[in-house]
Amino acid sequence: MMLNSNAKIIFLNRFLSLIIEYGYAIALSIIFSKISVDYVLGLWLAKFMGGLLANIGHTFLVKITNKKYVLIGIELLKACCLALIYIWMESIFVFALIVLTEVLTTYFNSLLSSVISLIVTKENLRRFNSIYTMIGSASYFLAPMIVGIWSVLDLGGLFLIYSLLTVLATLMLFRLDALIIKNDNDIEPLNEKHFGVINKKTIIINMVVITLLLQSVGVLYDAYEVIFLTQNVGISSQAYSFSLSFLAIVFLVTSAILSLKKWANYSPIKGYILGTLIYAGYLVIFPLVPNLLGVLISYIFLAIGQTILGISQSVYLQERMEPHELNSLYLKMEVFNDILTGSIVFFSGMLVKISIQISLIYMIYAFIMLIIALGIYFTMKKQIVK
Repeated sequence: MMLNSNAKIIFLNRFLSLIIEYGYAIALSIIFSKISVDYVLGLWLAKFMGGLLANIGHTFLVKITNKKYVLIGIELLKACCLALIYIWMESIFVFALIVLTEVLTTYFNSLLSSVISLIVTKENLRRFNSIYTMIGSASYFLAPMIVGIWSVLDLGGLFLIYSLLTVLATLMLFRLDALIIKNDNDIEPLNEKHFGVINKKTIIINMVVITLLLQSVGVLYDAYEVIFLTQNVGISSQAYSFSLSFLAIVFLVTSAILSLKKWANYSPIKGYILGTLIYAGYLVIFPLVPNLLGVLISYIFLAIGQTILGISQSVYLQERMEPHELNSLYLKMEVFNDILTGSIVFFSGMLVKISIQISLIYMIYAFIMLIIALGIYFTMKKQIVK
């Protein structure tokens, strides 16, 4: 079955929006690094605060039942923020704009993910999520290239381009059908009817916690990856740049393969378990890589595992939860993720400053999270019904 026009509109919107989202963060990092270290620290703090404050927006916007117009409004506000960031780039007010942009981005992404079941049929969920992931991989590949090319000009001017492109991406959303989600007060409490069997809620909570714990290890790896690979492993900066391009391509190829129709009937819970095991392979291998070849092998585990895990979890949640429940869950996941990853990256940074080897920090944290995740998994395994 072919995906409908609503799905195609979302794909076009996200292709542009994700290039902007990735590029905006890269461009800000480059610009702020040239201003002062305080600006770089301020950027991380602003992004952290944005994730935490996203729940406030949820309490105000949940009363609007047609989420199509909520999505449009969020994107238009984001376009304004991007234009103002250019104007106030070297002003202290820029951090307030970054916080607001992060709040808008977090709420948009969580809301969009929660209404997917209103856009495509259950049979097409896996294919939709696979193509969505493929678009994200392509955007992640293109965004730094665009920033690099534009950097020979005025990099700040790129934010005006991003603002205009965000407006263009928003215009596409007007062509969507209505996306109606009832207010929380109009919906009966969560029970067996929503999940099929009563223990599905516990399974979902366990699944989400496992994902957040394991992916926090990946965030820690990423935070100090440049230092670890160039100083500890000894690969060159050029080789590191090549490895990132290689990673983006593996992500793109993996999501393209999973978008093929023959995978449509594969059980999402089995896919989740498979993806988690492959991703765990990356967590074990990466701190021990001896050279560039080892890095590339670990990246294969990362791309394949994270793609299968992410798509399978999205399908599983979208099949078993109501849109309003999904929206609330995604926002809580964002807050928990920000607190956990922000804390561990900061604490690890303190350890690096007192000359603790990054590889040792990696291995200790990965071991702790893998053990906890394994314990949760064996608890969850008893509750899986399909």
